[in-house]
Amino acid sequence: MAHHNTVFFQLLKLIRRHEFETLANQHHEGWKLRKMTRWPQFVSLLTAWLLGRTTP
Repeated sequence: MAHHNTVFFQLLKLIRRHEFETLANQHHEGWKLRKMTRWPQFVSLLTAWLLGRTTP
């Protein structure tokens, strides 16, 4: 079975993770991160934004 990347994965490839982490460290203010690092949080927020989810 052939492997096919999803459209979401192709979209994430446009964002360089190293540049993202550099900017996140540069602009970080506030508390220490607890359980979730910045990249997975960004991916989950991007997913919610693309799906049109809102907070209750």
